[in-house]
Amino acid sequence: MLKTNDYFSEYFSELCLDFDESTLISSNKNGEKENGIIKKSEHEIKKEMLVGFVNSHSISIKELLLASLTLTLNKFNFSDETLIFNQNNVPFVAKFENRQISIREFLENIHENYIKTLEFERYFDKDNLPLKPEFYYAFDDDLKSNEEYSNYLNIVENDETVLLSLFYNDELYTKDFIDLFLSSLEKIVEEIVNANIDQTNICDIALGDENENVVFSEVEMPLIHKRFEKHVMNKGDEIALVASDATLTYK
Repeated sequence: MLKTNDYFSEYFSELCLDFDESTLISSNKNGEKENGIIKKSEHEIKKEMLVGFVNSHSISIKELLLASLTLTLNKFNFSDETLIFNQNNVPFVAKFENRQISIREFLENIHENYIKTLEFERYFDKDNLPLKPEFYYAFDDDLKSNEEYSNYLNIVENDETVLLSLFYNDELYTKDFIDLFLSSLEKIVEEIVNANIDQTNICDIALGDENENVVFSEVEMPLIHKRFEKHVMNKGDEIALVASDATLTYK
């Protein structure tokens, strides 16, 4: 059956049914987007870390990085949903409410979702998009759209490395924050390729040691609180508040 833009629109509308907005990296600045300058941050991943894994599990480097990007966005946004855009603005949708699934099952789902999106490359019609694209993901390919994106991740595979270039608005993000996102993406890649994918679940993938002891610093009591506390101790029986149904003392 010949697929049409109507078929694409219907399918995409079903995918987006539970989404209020498309996915982007949560900003860490409260600047004016209109006044921002688009800047670029780069990060390299050694290809030797990836090749053995993708060959052993019959997936592509592109899909491995897409899977890792999905988990990184989940971590940074505290969400189990991902709606981003790739070649020709075709949507990629992933939703993993069950965080107990194995990495193998997760990768298989990413593969199936990605293959599904490729069916629509020829039938894209930006006027039929119900949600504004915010995050664009391109692998060995230039941005094929005049749309304005909050995040644009371009990935280029070289002989020895994979270069990640993330374009961002400097009114919405600091460079340190974007660098942290890219290094976190690499860390998740490392965890996936070094894991037993049948015995490790996606909930086990962490950006850091999430079990370390948290130390809280004591905050000095403000002066006004100290004065109130002293007043309660010295004059606790005095009337503090008169209400319609009660008279309350400091104690």
